[in-house]
Amino acid sequence: MKLNAAELFDTLEVDLWGNAYTLRHTTRSVAAKLDEATKASAELGDDASDDDQVRALVRIIDVLLEPAEDTPSAEQLLMGLWRDDKLGMDWLLGFVDALTEEAANRRRPTSAGATRS
Repeated sequence: MKLNAAELFDTLEVDLWGNAYTLRHTTRSVAAKLDEATKASAELGDDASDDDQVRALVRIIDVLLEPAEDTPSAEQLLMGLWRDDKLGMDWLLGFVDALTEEAANRRRPTSAGATRS
């Protein structure tokens, strides 16, 4: 048996309205950007405008997703959809939850085999 570091995690491919992205590996720099983006989102007050809340959520998504070649950044795509009234806050909240959960699982993987005696 051979462990291949490049194959440790499957690549998570994400399709956003026909645009291809992959979930970034949580490297040191990505983790720092993600922590900064989630902190900024959490610090928004209850009186923050929908636009400010959307920008904060989209920033988190943008940090997590690497666009394929010739694909706009997730921020460009999603803010355009928001401005065009084709994207709702409910979708953004659900998508951020799903992506951050997947990133967290990859950041701190657990192994049933490692905990057995």
